[in-house]
Amino acid sequence: MGAAYESDEQALPMSLDQALAGFSRDANMKHVFGVDFVTLFSNIKRHELNGFNRLITPWEREHLLMKV
Repeated sequence: MGAAYESDEQALPMSLDQALAGFSRDANMKHVFGVDFVTLFSNIKRHELNGFNRLITPWEREHLLMKV
């Protein structure tokens, strides 16, 4: 036990992209769920994330597009 800020453990991912990449590489996930599931799930979520990244969010519209 101890303070989380003093831990040597790896930090949580800062984005969905980082989380997906970590999930795809994780040997424990492949062992628990199977390589086929991890590959399929990762491909589906990567496709969903790519679709999301193509959208302009309301924040981007308000703060970026409307200021130029």
